[in-house]
Amino acid sequence: MAFVNEFASEEDVGTFELKKIWNSFRLPFQQNGFDEPGFRFAWTIDRKNKVFLMRMLSGRQELSNRITFALWIDGTLLTAVLDLGAESTENVKKGTGQSVWNLLRLEIPPNTSLSCDDIETLLKEALVAYGYDGIWQSIPHYAVKFSF
Repeated sequence: MAFVNEFASEEDVGTFELKKIWNSFRLPFQQNGFDEPGFRFAWTIDRKNKVFLMRMLSGRQELSNRITFALWIDGTLLTAVLDLGAESTENVKKGTGQSVWNLLRLEIPPNTSLSCDDIETLLKEALVAYGYDGIWQSIPHYAVKFSF
């Protein structure tokens, strides 16, 4: 697969209903944050296979290592909740680091024909491409590892 990190185009925002997906992860008072000046939808996408990963929520305080992603696979929206393990490191100045992802929860709609193994494989491939922080910031020598 060929996942790439990019900002979604206006056409993609409409085609993939990114505003609707964004709002589905937020409380009513947090919705429509995409109307803020300078906001851009960032995602990791494999256009050929119709799969994308989008970071939706980040934990705070003691759960600051908890990240919630939307994983969209050919029309099926899933939720993946992961923790960055204690072994995760980054040194932006030196251009090195690693993420060690722990899967806490994978929310799969009951009507999906995808197997858990296929979903986890796609999630891992997308996270490898996502790297340190997707389109926002990359680190040249960055490893992505998994505990699942």
